[in-house]
Amino acid sequence: MDNSTIHHSKEIRLGIHLDEQNIPIALDWDATDSPIKGAKPCKAFMLRTWDSQNQQTTHIDLWAKDLSVEEMNHFMFQTIATLSDTYGRATGNKDGADELRKFAFDFAQKNGIQLKR
Repeated sequence: MDNSTIHHSKEIRLGIHLDEQNIPIALDWDATDSPIKGAKPCKAFMLRTWDSQNQQTTHIDLWAKDLSVEEMNHFMFQTIATLSDTYGRATGNKDGADELRKFAFDFAQKNGIQLKR
């Protein structure tokens, strides 16, 4: 990366609060651009990065131990559904984005997720 082209930087902070067995009991996040200042609680997060040199994804997936299966089902559905939007915007591949979206809604149906209309 050529640092001479960087005009300014932003930061995202993730807080992971562990019990005595190093299991997450609370998670929070904050970002320099967030309109709400301070740590915001969450029960799960997934972080993905693309390593172009090695052509692979690295990831961190964490969830608080009190996250219910129902909440995880909703989290996964919404993650896959929004990934379809991201993929479509990034690539212009409408068919691929539609396939991901279809998978998300099939996942929701098979896992009994009640979708808000």
